[in-house]
Amino acid sequence: MIGCGSASGVSIPPFFVFPGKRMNSDLLNGASPGASGTMSESGWSNTDVFRKYLKDHFMKFAPGRQGEKIILLLDGHRSHVAVDLAEWAKQMNIIIFVLPAHTSHILQPLDVACYGPFQRIYNNLCHKVMRQTSAAITRYNICEIACKAYSKALCAENLHAAFQRTGIYPINKEAIPKEHMIPSEVFCSQTVANEDGNDSDATVEGGITTNAATPEDLFEKQTLKLKNVKSKLINKPRKTMSKLVSGKELTSDEVCEAIQQHIKDQQKPTKKPAKKTAKMSKLVKKSPMKKSVSPKPGPSHINLLASSESSCDEDIEDEEKCCVCGLFTPTALANAVSITFAKWAQCDGMVNGYPCNHWTHLIHCTNVRVIRRGDTFLCPHCEVMEE
Repeated sequence: MIGCGSASGVSIPPFFVFPGKRMNSDLLNGASPGASGTMSESGWSNTDVFRKYLKDHFMKFAPGRQGEKIILLLDGHRSHVAVDLAEWAKQMNIIIFVLPAHTSHILQPLDVACYGPFQRIYNNLCHKVMRQTSAAITRYNICEIACKAYSKALCAENLHAAFQRTGIYPINKEAIPKEHMIPSEVFCSQTVANEDGNDSDATVEGGITTNAATPEDLFEKQTLKLKNVKSKLINKPRKTMSKLVSGKELTSDEVCEAIQQHIKDQQKPTKKPAKKTAKMSKLVKKSPMKKSVSPKPGPSHINLLASSESSCDEDIEDEEKCCVCGLFTPTALANAVSITFAKWAQCDGMVNGYPCNHWTHLIHCTNVRVIRRGDTFLCPHCEVMEE
């Protein structure tokens, strides 16, 4: 799913990418107004999908189109970088700015304050659907569930907080602590060399040389050697597309020319192909051909807003929450980064002649782990009354 929101608190309707070759309208059953989608062979976004998203979907709902320019912030995923997209963006008064590499977890607004709440709300809605309807989550109902979670997670409040926390709007250079931007210690440490050029049994700590007199110091010395090797490797110049566009305006003439030159350099043969021998030709015939696949999503991290931790439980009725902890999602699973399903059980007890019908988390809020068919389950309140 491709999501987008503005600093003014307006969210672009979601755009879904399904695996397949032909789009089926049934996949968008229950979609929110404006939501759309397309297909790709892998189910991931690629340059063609992103081009379709910008031209056919984004332009319909982008605010401020009365001759005003729009700044579109993107990460450096390869599907976002294309010369034809940059030329088209210039014509449409859109400035595409690529965030610096490896900073999306602290600079990309939706990663910082929206996708964390979206994941929790989506997980809770999946639990609710499976529990109430005994139906599985399939490609034909996932759009309806995701749209509900999207509208709640990308609300105006969360979007305002997202751009404020990243220091983008209002502009605040102090929003990101400096220690979050400094290089890792792995690339700053050094070993000490003797006068003869050999490594010594000493390490440098804050400018002070200490002798390696303990086993811990000896291990530290070997660790610093490894860090030194990594430092040399990381400082080696690399000719990659990410280095050309990282932290720059993609729609500028200089960047577009650099991208075109990079593509030409990649197409030039570096070495003459070696002549095939009989053995090599046999190996080529036997080796399986690799299928070309669309690029997978980049390493964007999920950050959870402390102010949005309870947002997923606010819209859930009290009858559907656990009678012990008063929550829909157990505290132990609240910050899980993967989909984890909580086990529930409904009380079979009677209170003043009426069924209790309280729901309770198994394992987390009771000592009961499994309920089998035909078993009678009592919530902790009914157990106390019965005793």
